[in-house]
Amino acid sequence: MINKVFLLGYVGKEPDIQYTATGTAVCSFSVATSESYTTADGGRKTNTEWHNIEAWGKLAEICGEYLEKGTLVHIEGSIKTNRWTTEDGVKKEAKKIKLFKMQMVRRPEKKEEAPKVPFAGAGGGESHNDVPF
Repeated sequence: MINKVFLLGYVGKEPDIQYTATGTAVCSFSVATSESYTTADGGRKTNTEWHNIEAWGKLAEICGEYLEKGTLVHIEGSIKTNRWTTEDGVKKEAKKIKLFKMQMVRRPEKKEEAPKVPFAGAGGGESHNDVPF
């Protein structure tokens, strides 16, 4: 039997790194995957799935240091199910992916601040930072 998951998606929030009482790093973050298809009426529809990811040890430290919201990432892991009962006696469960391997495919593009350049407009040599070029 095999329990293996491969995902290619975007990190949805900044990774949260915590440490256990014994000092082991645990990093949690989400990854969004999407699929698009054509509906019966010819329109386009996109469904996005959110996956909760958990990394441990050195891999957790790497994820916490290098991943950021918007990073395109390829992950390999296994599905883990956490089950619990609330104080009201309601049974709950949540699935997450326990990360084995991670590869950053592309980091999000940073928007650079526009350089301050002189504007040779009607007012002469004033500096304008809101010029649309």
